Amino acid sequence: MRNCEQKDTLLGQSEKFAEAVAHYGGIPALRPNKHWKDVLERFHHKAFNQCRTAEELIAFATENNGFVIYRLVDSPVIGQVIDGYLAWLDRFGCSIDSLPKEIAESPFASRKVVCERRGRNVSTSFLWHLCIASRLRKAIPKVNRILEIGPGFGGLTRIMKLLSPGSCYILVDLPESLVFAYVYLKYHFPDAKIMFMTGDKALAADWAEKFDIVLVPSNLMENLRGISVDLALNIASFGEMTTGAVSAYVKFIEESLNTGWLYSINQYGKFPAAMANGRGKRLVQDDICRIALPVDAFWRIEDWKYLEDNGFVQTDLLMAPCLEVLLRRLSPAKRNGQENKALAKMLTVEAKSLPEGSVRWHYLLWDACRLDPHGEGAFWLASWGRSMEYPEFL
Repeated sequence: MRNCEQKDTLLGQSEKFAEAVAHYGGIPALRPNKHWKDVLERFHHKAFNQCRTAEELIAFATENNGFVIYRLVDSPVIGQVIDGYLAWLDRFGCSIDSLPKEIAESPFASRKVVCERRGRNVSTSFLWHLCIASRLRKAIPKVNRILEIGPGFGGLTRIMKLLSPGSCYILVDLPESLVFAYVYLKYHFPDAKIMFMTGDKALAADWAEKFDIVLVPSNLMENLRGISVDLALNIASFGEMTTGAVSAYVKFIEESLNTGWLYSINQYGKFPAAMANGRGKRLVQDDICRIALPVDAFWRIEDWKYLEDNGFVQTDLLMAPCLEVLLRRLSPAKRNGQENKALAKMLTVEAKSLPEGSVRWHYLLWDACRLDPHGEGAFWLASWGRSMEYPEFL
């Protein structure tokens, strides 16, 4: 066990890193608005005033992050939610019983979020991340270099690193959030080569040979231009961003990185595009593509799940409906704009023959919008959204 001096030093290092990058402007669309900036500053101030050791900071982060609202162990539904996650893992062929004992909730997590199940400590946050990691490991057999946007305190990264020790990670987030990830991951992996980017210098192409984890403040994301990653992903934070921020992140992935796969699981039907753009009811058709993920036409959909029967999202009584998407990037030779428009028309025609609002109907029109943002499918889905009074269509 590390002594208090080492723990305190770790907190001090993370604070210095955040201060070192505060003056960089970065991509304008990625700068948090005043509301989020105030929220982050209050959270950061409270955490570092209240916590004196890394273990205290980890307990604070695991107890106070947004995901655990109503998910403390004294919640009347917590047992049902946890058992639902475990049952899904059993059905999916990734039973927690088959995993090494270290695959469990952090020993430093707040006791207010931890339950014991099947001989190990778990929490809803841990099981949510384990379900995602299990899904990705089955879908993509070999993933060594991973970029995560909005990792929070690093819960998913820890699980994926335990499951695949040789994998390497780039974590992009606001500096105020990355300080928690730095402490959390450095404390759990003391021997890992972890770099907190503080200078305006491009990341080397061979980054994965030099580092296990690279933490990149969002205002230094341009330093990643041209690097290669096997997988880029976002878990449940795009829905908290403005349309401009999500579009900037996705555009950077598509145009500035060499990316093999893209995975997103975010709220569906609750993405406030119109409100974020300040247009009120003057919605433009382009916005319909941003229901959950503003991707371009040059991806192949490998998996698309919404209201999945017996899905792990549906087992959580406290979780809003999510759209889970796994996309594979097409090579330049396979990219053809005219073919995309023709396919979008075919998808729209098929959608017209289905019950409005059905899962298959959503899938066809979502894909049609992606392939042709100005086509009939985009117009039709936007009209349906307005009739349902979804925030992003009003």
